[in-house]
Amino acid sequence: MNLDVRWRQRYELDHPKPLPERASFEIVWLLNDEVVGFSTVDKLVFGEQANMHLHLVEPDRRRSGMGVQFVRMSARLYFDTLELRRIFCQPNALNTAPNRTLQAAGFRYVKTLMTAPSPLNYRQPITRWVLEQS
Repeated sequence: MNLDVRWRQRYELDHPKPLPERASFEIVWLLNDEVVGFSTVDKLVFGEQANMHLHLVEPDRRRSGMGVQFVRMSARLYFDTLELRRIFCQPNALNTAPNRTLQAAGFRYVKTLMTAPSPLNYRQPITRWVLEQS
């Protein structure tokens, strides 16, 4: 079974569950009814913590300030909906843009390490950031 099918099956099994039992949660960002980005959390421990991922769909929308706004709005929604205490995010350490975005959105640097941040990723240097509920 290929990775795309397994990934889709994992979400199809997870979505019908009540929020406290889910392993993930997703947000789509719209601008004028157009999808411009999305955010997901996985490694979700309801009421405790989750790992956040963020993506702007179109490269020409990057460097517009949208990323910081979407990260802040997504984090607020994750804190409120999933009752989280902390959110981690682990972009590639060599990709400056998401690291600057997280810092501008209020995330705190934790450490840099070599790991595969998710089953879809290869081993790479990542920077771990955390945002704690205030």
